[in-house]
Amino acid sequence: MREIEELRDRIDQAHRDFFDALEGFDDTARETQPICGVWSARDVAGHLADWHLEIVEAVRRLRAGEQPKRFIRDIDAYNHDQAALRGIQSWADAAADLHDAWEKVIDSLEQVDEDEFHRIGPLPWGTVDRIGGFYRRIARHTRAHADEAQSWRMRMLGVRERDE
Repeated sequence: MREIEELRDRIDQAHRDFFDALEGFDDTARETQPICGVWSARDVAGHLADWHLEIVEAVRRLRAGEQPKRFIRDIDAYNHDQAALRGIQSWADAAADLHDAWEKVIDSLEQVDEDEFHRIGPLPWGTVDRIGGFYRRIARHTRAHADEAQSWRMRMLGVRERDE
């Protein structure tokens, strides 16, 4: 199905852009320099990996006709808790986790057929969407953080953005 292929391409490109923006910097910069609020590249990579896995599990359960494992009632608290759990993780480990989660997203997406793509079910935070929407959220979320990483790269290189 063309829509699934295009979505896979968007997800892949957003991930490649995220990692490309971080190339050429040492691990200390990727672990300590803020990209998004107080979060470093390491923190953002872990954050993306955590949400990817939450959504992949939600899709798996929906496809199997199972109820959600849990609902995340407070997204900010979830993000804070997950960041704290990963707090001393290295950039290399967080990057590896994101690569693994990215692969799971793509594997999961490629298992979804056209009928399932339009099936409606609950997202981890309690709203409902079509399965295709679950993956569109991954693409948008990753793209947003890839854009932040690119802005960070420009700041780190001393390049001013056009609107500054």
